[in-house]
Amino acid sequence: MTDIGAHIGLLDDPSFNFYDGNYSGNIPKRLSPDLYLPVPHDIHSRIWALIRDGADNARQLDWGAVGVICTRQQLLDFMGSLHEGQLPHIKQVIKEAKKYIRKLDPDTKYVLVAYETGLDYGD
Repeated sequence: MTDIGAHIGLLDDPSFNFYDGNYSGNIPKRLSPDLYLPVPHDIHSRIWALIRDGADNARQLDWGAVGVICTRQQLLDFMGSLHEGQLPHIKQVIKEAKKYIRKLDPDTKYVLVAYETGLDYGD
């Protein structure tokens, strides 16, 4: 199994282009702490579902990364949706992420990014 990482970045990061990136390192710089396993797998699969459903605010960013544009409230809602059915230690990771997100500017656009780290743990 390939390791998945996730973080929140700024949509207006000058080194990143959400709409016309070139699939080579097109990921916004990390603003948030890493969102650790297994939560990133959930984030990754949910963003891919948005892309498959044709959401305008979700797309593949890089060869191994996907992202979705979110406001602070949308990030909180997204993380809240991950809460359902999770084990207690995962709920704690989500709780910490939500604590961080609540401190973000409500008027800024962010990108929730999930990406393959290049590490492979086998099956």
